[in-house]
Amino acid sequence: MNSFELLHTRQCGPGDTTDHAVADIGAFTALLENPALAETYLAVRSGEATTAPEIRTATGVSKKTAYSYVDRLRRAGLFAETDDTAGTATAYEAEPFRLTVELGGETTTVTPELVEIVARRDDVDAIASTLDRHGLGTLTAFVELAREHADGAVTTREIAARLDLSVGVAYDLLTVTYETLELTGTADGNETLEPADLEFEAGSLRDELSE
Repeated sequence: MNSFELLHTRQCGPGDTTDHAVADIGAFTALLENPALAETYLAVRSGEATTAPEIRTATGVSKKTAYSYVDRLRRAGLFAETDDTAGTATAYEAEPFRLTVELGGETTTVTPELVEIVARRDDVDAIASTLDRHGLGTLTAFVELAREHADGAVTTREIAARLDLSVGVAYDLLTVTYETLELTGTADGNETLEPADLEFEAGSLRDELSE
């Protein structure tokens, strides 16, 4: 992933527009760079796991790593203890956040939804290719455009043109974004996308990744 510089940050929950100090900025950047840490946050956010032992089961990390991740996310303000208990284990809930950063002079907002998509880069070639070739800012912009696509405001080809992506990559990103964010509709919407065009684009992506 391209490196990025953090020049301005904000951490807040829904409806909170107040700037807050970020206790551990490294924890936020690590969510984008360490898939296992991201999976830990996302497992608690989804309710799949609430304790360190449950996180071990959900993510497959070691006991030491699970407790280390929980402690780091807690100190960063991303995990908060709850009143619920599971035996003797402390239960946690994931805190929502919006992190404003500047990437090459452009402001980008990092959210749990973006973290969830980035965490899939090892499994989805289109995510890896977009991050490697265009950076986090482009992927962030794509997520916002995907929401507009779900509303019927833009087409796949328009998204591709705006972000300098191939139609095939844009389509693949839409498919995974719809699934991840549980958007209503489908990636192809009401558009007519020729199978031959998508096959060609998929071949282009393979060529890009092999360079």
